[in-house]
Amino acid sequence: MAHRHFAVFLLLSTTSVLPDYGALVTDKPGIEPREAFNIVQKHNKIRAGVFPSAANMEKMEWDDGLSKEAWRRAVAECQHAVVHGQMRRMLGQNLMVAEPGALAFGDVLHAWFLEGEHYNSTSRTCAKNHTCDHYTQIIWASSQKIGCARYSCQRRENLEDLFLCVYFPGGNWRLNGHIIAPYKPGLWCSLCTSTKSGCLGYQGGGLCEIPQNHCRMNCGHNGQLNTKTCKCECVLAYSGKYCEVKCTRHCVHGRYREEACSCLCDSGFGGQTCAERTPFPTTSCAVLVDNTCFMVSSDSKTFYNAQNHCENQGGVLAQILSQKTQDLLSFYLSTLETQNEVLQSEVDKPNYWIGLTYKLSRSLFRWDGGKSTNFTAFALGQPNNHGFANCVEMHAASGYNWNDQQCRANNRYICQFVWNNGTFWPKKVGHFHPPSPFLFN
Repeated sequence: MAHRHFAVFLLLSTTSVLPDYGALVTDKPGIEPREAFNIVQKHNKIRAGVFPSAANMEKMEWDDGLSKEAWRRAVAECQHAVVHGQMRRMLGQNLMVAEPGALAFGDVLHAWFLEGEHYNSTSRTCAKNHTCDHYTQIIWASSQKIGCARYSCQRRENLEDLFLCVYFPGGNWRLNGHIIAPYKPGLWCSLCTSTKSGCLGYQGGGLCEIPQNHCRMNCGHNGQLNTKTCKCECVLAYSGKYCEVKCTRHCVHGRYREEACSCLCDSGFGGQTCAERTPFPTTSCAVLVDNTCFMVSSDSKTFYNAQNHCENQGGVLAQILSQKTQDLLSFYLSTLETQNEVLQSEVDKPNYWIGLTYKLSRSLFRWDGGKSTNFTAFALGQPNNHGFANCVEMHAASGYNWNDQQCRANNRYICQFVWNNGTFWPKKVGHFHPPSPFLFN
Protein backbone atom coordinates (compact mmCIF):
# COMPACT_ATOMS: atom_id res chain seq x y z
CA MET A 1 0.00 0.00 0.00
CA ALA A 2 2.13 2.85 -1.25
CA HIS A 3 1.56 6.42 -0.18
CA ARG A 4 3.54 9.63 -0.09
CA HIS A 5 3.81 12.29 2.64
CA PHE A 6 4.01 16.01 2.09
CA ALA A 7 4.10 18.83 4.64
CA VAL A 8 3.45 22.44 3.70
CA PHE A 9 3.57 25.11 6.41
CA LEU A 10 2.79 28.73 5.67
CA LEU A 11 4.73 30.37 8.43
CA LEU A 12 3.99 34.05 8.33
CA SER A 13 2.10 36.16 10.84
CA THR A 14 -0.93 34.86 12.75
CA THR A 15 -3.92 36.69 14.13
CA SER A 16 -6.38 35.90 16.89
CA VAL A 17 -9.49 36.54 14.79
CA LEU A 18 -10.60 33.77 12.47
CA PRO A 19 -11.51 35.11 8.97
CA ASP A 20 -14.76 34.23 7.20
CA TYR A 21 -13.44 31.46 4.97
CA GLY A 22 -16.91 30.37 3.96
CA ALA A 23 -17.44 33.61 2.06
CA LEU A 24 -14.46 32.77 -0.16
CA VAL A 25 -15.00 29.09 -0.95
CA THR A 26 -18.20 27.34 -1.98
CA ASP A 27 -16.93 23.85 -2.88
CA LYS A 28 -17.86 20.92 -0.65
CA PRO A 29 -14.91 19.31 1.16
CA GLY A 30 -16.56 15.89 1.35
CA ILE A 31 -16.19 15.48 5.14
CA GLU A 32 -19.29 14.22 6.93
CA PRO A 33 -20.04 15.44 10.49
CA ARG A 34 -19.17 12.09 12.06
CA GLU A 35 -15.83 11.96 10.27
CA ALA A 36 -15.11 15.57 11.30
CA PHE A 37 -15.88 14.61 14.91
CA ASN A 38 -13.46 11.65 14.71
CA ILE A 39 -10.71 13.84 13.23
CA VAL A 40 -11.01 16.33 16.08
CA GLN A 41 -11.16 13.57 18.70
CA LYS A 42 -8.02 11.96 17.31
CA HIS A 43 -6.18 15.30 17.35
CA ASN A 44 -7.20 16.07 20.93
CA LYS A 45 -6.25 12.56 22.08
CA ILE A 46 -2.77 13.02 20.62
CA ARG A 47 -2.44 16.55 22.04
CA ALA A 48 -3.51 15.54 25.56
CA GLY A 49 -1.18 12.54 25.57
CA VAL A 50 2.12 14.19 24.65
CA PHE A 51 5.23 13.40 26.68
CA PRO A 52 6.53 15.33 28.47
CA SER A 53 3.10 16.70 29.41
CA ALA A 54 2.04 20.08 28.01
CA ALA A 55 1.29 23.05 30.28
CA ASN A 56 -0.39 25.17 27.57
CA MET A 57 -1.98 22.73 25.07
CA GLU A 58 -5.29 24.11 23.80
CA LYS A 59 -8.36 22.08 22.95
CA MET A 60 -8.82 21.80 19.18
CA GLU A 61 -12.20 22.36 17.53
CA TRP A 62 -13.62 21.82 14.03
CA ASP A 63 -14.22 24.78 11.73
CA ASP A 64 -16.30 24.42 8.55
CA GLY A 65 -14.63 27.45 6.97
CA LEU A 66 -11.21 25.86 7.36
CA SER A 67 -12.58 22.67 5.85
CA LYS A 68 -13.61 24.62 2.74
CA GLU A 69 -10.20 26.26 2.67
CA ALA A 70 -8.61 22.79 2.83
CA TRP A 71 -10.69 21.79 -0.19
CA ARG A 72 -9.55 24.88 -2.09
CA ARG A 73 -5.93 24.09 -1.30
CA ALA A 74 -6.34 20.45 -2.33
CA VAL A 75 -7.73 21.54 -5.70
CA ALA A 76 -4.83 23.97 -6.11
CA GLU A 77 -2.35 21.23 -5.18
CA CYS A 78 -3.87 18.94 -7.78
CA GLN A 79 -3.54 21.66 -10.42
CA HIS A 80 -0.04 22.66 -9.25
CA ALA A 81 -1.43 26.12 -8.56
CA VAL A 82 -0.39 28.58 -5.87
CA VAL A 83 -2.82 29.55 -3.12
CA HIS A 84 -3.08 33.33 -2.91
CA GLY A 85 -4.75 35.68 -0.47
CA GLN A 86 -4.34 37.03 3.03
CA MET A 87 -5.47 33.70 4.53
CA ARG A 88 -2.19 31.99 3.70
CA ARG A 89 -0.46 34.23 6.24
CA MET A 90 -2.40 32.74 9.13
CA LEU A 91 -2.61 29.01 8.57
CA GLY A 92 -0.67 25.78 8.93
CA GLN A 93 -1.21 22.76 6.70
CA ASN A 94 -0.72 18.97 6.64
CA LEU A 95 -0.99 17.08 3.35
CA MET A 96 -0.78 13.44 2.29
CA VAL A 97 -1.12 11.97 -1.21
CA ALA A 98 -2.12 8.30 -1.56
CA GLU A 99 -3.30 5.79 -4.12
CA PRO A 100 -7.07 5.97 -4.69
CA GLY A 101 -9.03 4.10 -2.04
CA ALA A 102 -5.90 2.96 -0.19
CA LEU A 103 -6.38 5.07 2.93
CA ALA A 104 -9.10 6.57 5.10
CA PHE A 105 -8.61 9.74 7.12
CA GLY A 106 -8.03 7.69 10.26
CA ASP A 107 -5.07 5.98 8.54
CA VAL A 108 -3.65 9.36 7.52
CA LEU A 109 -3.85 10.76 11.04
CA HIS A 110 -2.24 7.61 12.42
CA ALA A 111 0.64 7.97 9.95
CA TRP A 112 1.17 11.58 11.01
CA PHE A 113 1.03 10.53 14.67
CA LEU A 114 3.69 7.85 14.12
CA GLU A 115 6.12 10.57 13.05
CA GLY A 116 6.33 11.35 16.77
CA GLU A 117 8.42 8.20 17.23
CA HIS A 118 11.20 10.00 15.34
CA TYR A 119 10.83 13.35 17.14
CA ASN A 120 13.14 14.26 20.03
CA SER A 121 11.31 16.78 22.21
CA THR A 122 14.48 17.65 24.14
CA SER A 123 16.58 18.66 21.13
CA ARG A 124 13.49 19.55 19.02
CA THR A 125 14.94 17.53 16.13
CA CYS A 126 13.71 14.77 13.85
CA ALA A 127 15.67 11.59 13.19
CA LYS A 128 17.78 11.55 10.03
CA ASN A 129 15.89 10.69 6.83
CA HIS A 130 12.52 11.18 8.54
CA THR A 131 9.95 13.97 8.64
CA CYS A 132 8.18 15.11 11.81
CA ASP A 133 6.49 18.28 10.56
CA HIS A 134 3.01 16.75 10.39
CA TYR A 135 3.32 15.55 13.99
CA THR A 136 4.62 18.87 15.36
CA GLN A 137 1.75 20.74 13.68
CA ILE A 138 -0.75 18.36 15.31
CA ILE A 139 0.76 19.04 18.77
CA TRP A 140 1.31 22.79 18.25
CA ALA A 141 -0.17 24.16 21.48
CA SER A 142 -1.73 27.37 20.15
CA SER A 143 -3.37 25.78 17.08
CA GLN A 144 -6.99 25.68 18.21
CA LYS A 145 -9.10 25.15 15.07
CA ILE A 146 -8.93 22.60 12.26
CA GLY A 147 -10.69 21.82 9.00
CA CYS A 148 -9.90 19.00 6.60
CA ALA A 149 -10.82 17.84 3.09
CA ARG A 150 -10.42 14.80 0.86
CA TYR A 151 -10.04 15.29 -2.89
CA SER A 152 -9.71 12.83 -5.79
CA CYS A 153 -7.07 14.25 -8.10
CA GLN A 154 -6.70 13.27 -11.77
CA ARG A 155 -3.17 14.06 -12.91
CA ARG A 156 -2.84 13.01 -16.54
CA GLU A 157 -3.19 9.22 -16.34
CA ASN A 158 -2.84 8.95 -12.56
CA LEU A 159 -5.67 9.16 -10.04
CA GLU A 160 -4.67 10.09 -6.48
CA ASP A 161 -6.41 10.81 -3.17
CA LEU A 162 -5.36 14.05 -1.50
CA PHE A 163 -5.88 14.35 2.29
CA LEU A 164 -5.38 17.89 3.56
CA CYS A 165 -5.92 19.57 6.95
CA VAL A 166 -5.64 23.29 7.66
CA TYR A 167 -4.87 24.66 11.14
CA PHE A 168 -5.51 28.05 12.76
CA PRO A 169 -3.30 29.58 13.98
CA GLY A 170 -0.53 27.82 12.10
CA GLY A 171 2.54 26.39 13.79
CA ASN A 172 6.02 25.06 13.08
CA TRP A 173 7.78 28.40 13.52
CA ARG A 174 11.49 28.00 12.87
CA LEU A 175 14.59 29.42 14.53
CA ASN A 176 17.81 29.12 12.52
CA GLY A 177 16.20 26.43 10.38
CA HIS A 178 14.88 24.34 13.29
CA ILE A 179 11.28 24.15 14.51
CA ILE A 180 10.94 25.66 17.99
CA ALA A 181 9.27 23.75 20.81
CA PRO A 182 5.61 23.11 19.86
CA TYR A 183 4.41 23.48 23.46
CA LYS A 184 5.59 24.42 26.95
CA PRO A 185 6.30 21.35 29.09
CA GLY A 186 4.88 21.20 32.59
CA LEU A 187 1.86 20.12 34.61
CA TRP A 188 -1.08 20.00 32.20
CA CYS A 189 -3.20 23.17 32.10
CA SER A 190 -0.75 25.00 34.40
CA LEU A 191 0.02 27.69 31.77
CA CYS A 192 -3.37 28.21 30.14
CA THR A 193 -4.13 31.79 29.10
CA SER A 194 -6.86 33.86 30.75
CA THR A 195 -9.21 33.34 27.78
CA LYS A 196 -8.75 29.55 27.98
CA SER A 197 -8.59 29.13 31.76
CA GLY A 198 -10.73 25.99 31.79
CA CYS A 199 -9.07 22.58 31.82
CA LEU A 200 -10.63 19.68 29.94
CA GLY A 201 -9.48 16.37 31.45
CA TYR A 202 -8.76 14.15 28.47
CA GLN A 203 -7.10 10.75 28.14
CA GLY A 204 -5.16 11.18 31.36
CA GLY A 205 -3.97 14.67 30.37
CA GLY A 206 -5.56 18.08 30.06
CA LEU A 207 -6.39 20.67 27.39
CA CYS A 208 -6.91 24.39 27.91
CA GLU A 209 -10.43 25.50 26.97
CA ILE A 210 -13.05 28.17 27.68
CA PRO A 211 -14.51 27.21 31.08
CA GLN A 212 -17.78 25.30 30.75
CA ASN A 213 -19.34 26.40 34.07
CA HIS A 214 -21.68 29.37 34.41
CA CYS A 215 -18.93 31.33 36.18
CA ARG A 216 -16.74 31.00 33.06
CA MET A 217 -13.66 30.52 35.23
CA ASN A 218 -11.32 27.87 36.59
CA CYS A 219 -9.24 27.75 39.79
CA GLY A 220 -6.41 25.62 38.41
CA HIS A 221 -4.63 23.07 40.57
CA ASN A 222 -4.48 25.20 43.72
CA GLY A 223 -8.12 25.82 44.55
CA GLN A 224 -11.77 24.85 44.19
CA LEU A 225 -14.44 26.94 42.48
CA ASN A 226 -17.41 27.93 44.64
CA THR A 227 -20.13 27.93 41.98
CA LYS A 228 -22.53 29.85 44.22
CA THR A 229 -20.23 32.85 44.65
CA CYS A 230 -18.11 32.28 41.50
CA LYS A 231 -14.99 32.72 43.62
CA CYS A 232 -11.99 30.45 44.10
CA GLU A 233 -11.29 28.90 47.50
CA CYS A 234 -7.51 28.50 47.52
CA VAL A 235 -5.39 25.93 49.30
CA LEU A 236 -2.92 27.09 51.95
CA ALA A 237 -0.04 29.24 50.59
CA TYR A 238 -1.90 30.31 47.44
CA SER A 239 -3.96 33.39 46.70
CA GLY A 240 -5.25 35.50 43.81
CA LYS A 241 -8.50 35.49 41.89
CA TYR A 242 -7.63 32.11 40.34
CA CYS A 243 -5.36 30.80 43.14
CA GLU A 244 -2.48 31.46 40.80
CA VAL A 245 -0.22 33.36 43.25
CA LYS A 246 2.15 31.57 45.63
CA CYS A 247 2.44 33.52 48.87
CA THR A 248 5.51 34.63 50.76
CA ARG A 249 5.72 37.15 53.58
CA HIS A 250 9.44 37.63 54.30
CA CYS A 251 11.00 40.06 51.80
CA VAL A 252 14.75 40.62 52.36
CA HIS A 253 15.26 43.36 49.75
CA GLY A 254 11.75 44.51 48.91
CA ARG A 255 8.28 44.96 50.29
CA TYR A 256 5.39 42.57 50.81
CA ARG A 257 2.31 43.03 48.60
CA GLU A 258 -0.74 41.95 50.55
CA GLU A 259 -3.00 41.99 47.49
CA ALA A 260 -0.71 39.56 45.65
CA CYS A 261 0.72 37.74 48.70
CA SER A 262 4.21 38.10 47.24
CA CYS A 263 7.30 40.31 47.37
CA LEU A 264 7.94 43.31 45.14
CA CYS A 265 11.73 43.28 44.96
CA ASP A 266 14.06 46.26 44.90
CA SER A 267 15.96 46.82 41.67
CA GLY A 268 18.81 44.33 41.33
CA PHE A 269 17.24 41.67 43.55
CA GLY A 270 14.98 38.72 42.81
CA GLY A 271 13.86 35.37 44.10
CA GLN A 272 10.79 34.48 46.09
CA THR A 273 12.01 36.48 49.11
CA CYS A 274 14.10 39.09 47.18
CA ALA A 275 17.27 37.61 48.72
CA GLU A 276 19.18 36.95 45.50
CA ARG A 277 20.96 39.39 43.23
CA THR A 278 19.78 39.23 39.60
CA PRO A 279 22.74 39.74 37.25
CA PHE A 280 21.94 40.24 33.60
CA PRO A 281 24.18 39.27 30.67
CA THR A 282 26.63 41.72 29.19
CA THR A 283 25.33 40.74 25.79
CA SER A 284 21.78 40.58 24.50
CA CYS A 285 20.06 39.27 21.41
CA ALA A 286 18.41 40.53 18.26
CA VAL A 287 15.54 38.51 16.80
CA LEU A 288 14.03 39.26 13.42
CA VAL A 289 10.37 38.29 12.88
CA ASP A 290 8.63 39.32 9.66
CA ASN A 291 10.80 42.42 9.10
CA THR A 292 10.56 43.49 12.73
CA CYS A 293 13.59 43.37 15.05
CA PHE A 294 13.15 42.73 18.78
CA MET A 295 16.06 43.41 21.16
CA VAL A 296 16.22 42.42 24.83
CA SER A 297 17.62 44.94 27.32
CA SER A 298 20.61 44.39 29.56
CA ASP A 299 19.23 46.58 32.36
CA SER A 300 16.04 47.13 34.36
CA LYS A 301 13.83 50.22 34.19
CA THR A 302 10.37 51.40 35.13
CA PHE A 303 7.87 51.12 32.30
CA TYR A 304 8.01 54.76 31.18
CA ASN A 305 11.81 54.93 31.45
CA ALA A 306 12.01 51.79 29.31
CA GLN A 307 9.55 53.34 26.85
CA ASN A 308 11.68 56.51 26.60
CA HIS A 309 14.85 54.48 26.14
CA CYS A 310 13.37 52.51 23.23
CA GLU A 311 12.14 55.72 21.58
CA ASN A 312 15.55 57.36 22.01
CA GLN A 313 17.04 54.36 20.22
CA GLY A 314 14.65 54.88 17.31
CA GLY A 315 12.14 52.17 18.23
CA VAL A 316 9.23 51.44 20.56
CA LEU A 317 8.51 48.96 23.33
CA ALA A 318 7.62 45.62 21.78
CA GLN A 319 4.13 45.24 20.30
CA ILE A 320 3.08 41.59 20.08
CA LEU A 321 0.28 41.46 17.54
CA SER A 322 0.08 37.74 16.74
CA GLN A 323 0.40 34.26 18.23
CA LYS A 324 3.46 33.71 16.06
CA THR A 325 5.36 36.61 17.61
CA GLN A 326 4.25 35.56 21.11
CA ASP A 327 5.41 31.97 20.51
CA LEU A 328 8.79 33.09 19.17
CA LEU A 329 9.58 35.68 21.83
CA SER A 330 8.49 33.47 24.74
CA PHE A 331 10.54 30.61 23.31
CA TYR A 332 13.56 32.86 22.88
CA LEU A 333 13.35 34.19 26.45
CA SER A 334 13.13 30.61 27.72
CA THR A 335 16.31 29.73 25.79
CA LEU A 336 18.12 32.55 27.58
CA GLU A 337 17.36 30.73 30.83
CA THR A 338 18.74 27.41 29.61
CA GLN A 339 21.81 29.14 28.16
CA ASN A 340 22.38 30.85 31.54
CA GLU A 341 22.30 34.24 29.80
CA VAL A 342 19.61 35.73 32.01
CA LEU A 343 19.96 34.15 35.42
CA GLN A 344 22.17 32.01 37.54
CA SER A 345 21.00 28.65 38.75
CA GLU A 346 19.23 29.76 41.92
CA VAL A 347 18.00 33.18 40.79
CA ASP A 348 14.43 33.84 39.72
CA LYS A 349 13.69 34.66 36.12
CA PRO A 350 13.21 38.32 35.11
CA ASN A 351 10.05 39.73 33.56
CA TYR A 352 10.00 41.97 30.48
CA TRP A 353 8.03 45.13 29.71
CA ILE A 354 6.12 45.27 26.43
CA GLY A 355 4.38 48.34 25.05
CA LEU A 356 0.84 47.66 26.30
CA THR A 357 -0.90 49.88 28.87
CA TYR A 358 -4.35 50.19 30.40
CA LYS A 359 -6.11 53.42 29.44
CA LEU A 360 -8.32 54.53 32.31
CA SER A 361 -10.17 57.02 30.12
CA ARG A 362 -11.27 54.21 27.81
CA SER A 363 -11.22 51.25 30.24
CA LEU A 364 -9.19 49.08 27.84
CA PHE A 365 -5.64 48.10 26.94
CA ARG A 366 -3.90 49.81 24.03
CA TRP A 367 -0.48 49.54 22.43
CA ASP A 368 1.79 52.59 22.31
CA GLY A 369 0.47 54.81 19.54
CA GLY A 370 -3.14 53.78 20.17
CA LYS A 371 -3.30 50.40 18.39
CA SER A 372 -6.12 48.18 19.64
CA THR A 373 -5.48 44.70 21.07
CA ASN A 374 -6.93 42.22 18.59
CA PHE A 375 -4.54 39.64 20.04
CA THR A 376 -3.69 39.06 23.72
CA ALA A 377 -1.81 36.40 25.68
CA PHE A 378 -2.64 37.20 29.31
CA ALA A 379 -1.75 34.48 31.81
CA LEU A 380 -4.33 32.66 33.88
CA GLY A 381 -6.05 35.16 36.19
CA GLN A 382 -4.73 38.20 34.32
CA PRO A 383 -5.28 41.07 33.90
CA ASN A 384 -6.54 41.34 37.46
CA ASN A 385 -5.79 44.84 38.69
CA HIS A 386 -7.18 47.43 36.24
CA GLY A 387 -6.55 50.96 37.37
CA PHE A 388 -3.71 50.02 39.75
CA ALA A 389 -1.39 47.93 37.56
CA ASN A 390 -1.68 49.70 34.21
CA CYS A 391 1.39 48.34 32.40
CA VAL A 392 1.98 44.89 30.91
CA GLU A 393 4.95 42.54 31.25
CA MET A 394 5.88 39.15 29.81
CA HIS A 395 5.77 37.15 33.06
CA ALA A 396 8.48 34.52 33.45
CA ALA A 397 6.63 32.37 35.99
CA SER A 398 3.67 32.16 33.60
CA GLY A 399 5.70 30.88 30.67
CA TYR A 400 6.07 34.49 29.42
CA ASN A 401 2.35 34.96 29.03
CA TRP A 402 1.29 38.48 30.03
CA ASN A 403 0.63 40.06 33.42
CA ASP A 404 -0.54 43.56 34.35
CA GLN A 405 1.96 45.24 36.67
CA GLN A 406 2.49 48.58 38.36
CA CYS A 407 4.32 50.85 35.95
CA ARG A 408 6.87 51.90 38.57
CA ALA A 409 8.21 48.34 38.92
CA ASN A 410 11.70 47.70 37.55
CA ASN A 411 11.76 45.13 34.73
CA ARG A 412 13.90 44.16 31.80
CA TYR A 413 12.28 45.25 28.55
CA ILE A 414 12.07 44.47 24.84
CA CYS A 415 12.48 47.18 22.19
CA GLN A 416 11.12 46.83 18.67
CA PHE A 417 12.65 48.22 15.49
CA VAL A 418 11.47 48.10 11.89
CA TRP A 419 13.72 46.63 9.21
CA ASN A 420 14.81 49.51 6.97
CA ASN A 421 16.85 48.89 3.81
CA GLY A 422 18.61 45.95 5.36
CA THR A 423 19.26 47.71 8.69
CA PHE A 424 17.50 47.03 11.94
CA TRP A 425 20.01 48.07 14.62
CA PRO A 426 19.02 50.99 16.87
CA LYS A 427 20.38 54.46 16.17
CA LYS A 428 22.35 54.23 19.45
CA VAL A 429 23.75 51.06 20.93
CA GLY A 430 23.03 52.17 24.53
CA HIS A 431 22.20 49.15 26.71
CA PHE A 432 22.09 46.75 23.75
CA HIS A 433 25.04 44.75 22.51
CA PRO A 434 23.84 43.35 19.15
CA PRO A 435 25.32 40.03 18.05
CA SER A 436 24.41 38.30 14.81
CA PRO A 437 20.61 38.39 14.53
CA PHE A 438 18.40 35.38 15.16
CA LEU A 439 16.20 35.02 12.11
CA PHE A 440 12.73 33.51 12.51
CA ASN A 441 10.56 32.37 9.66
